[in-house]
Amino acid sequence: MMAAIPAERQSIGRIVRSPGLRYAPAFAERGNAMFYIVESSKSFYEACLDLTPIVQRLGFVVLASHDIGDMLLARDIDLDDDCRVFEICNYRLVEKLLTIDMRHSLGLPWRISVFTENGTTRIGVERPDPLAATAADPAELARQLAEIDDKLTMIVDEAR
Repeated sequence: MMAAIPAERQSIGRIVRSPGLRYAPAFAERGNAMFYIVESSKSFYEACLDLTPIVQRLGFVVLASHDIGDMLLARDIDLDDDCRVFEICNYRLVEKLLTIDMRHSLGLPWRISVFTENGTTRIGVERPDPLAATAADPAELARQLAEIDDKLTMIVDEAR
């Protein structure tokens, strides 16, 4: 039997966030969270505009960007906040990662999200999970994932 959805979370044609949703402090700390999310002093527009040159300077390319709000609005779904997802890639890192274990292709390309929440701009990335797959050389896989994590975190930090 399914539990009833509280009235404040129900919506028709709108995405509504649960009241009081907060990020745990671990989201902004390195080394112990699935996501790395930071607050930005920039506006949503500035953060989106500044992200691409930072990505390129650190050896990555932006493959695509998706304005999630516009995408949903095209289907008559109103999103209260702004959200743009950037798909990024570093060809050399991808080559090294896939040489170790092709299953990591399931997590590609890496995505950086710029979004607003209650008027605050946030920038975040899902961190590579070193336990996601086994490999013939787990030490090399751990080194590669640590390098990727460092680079993605650096991009987010510099874009804030």
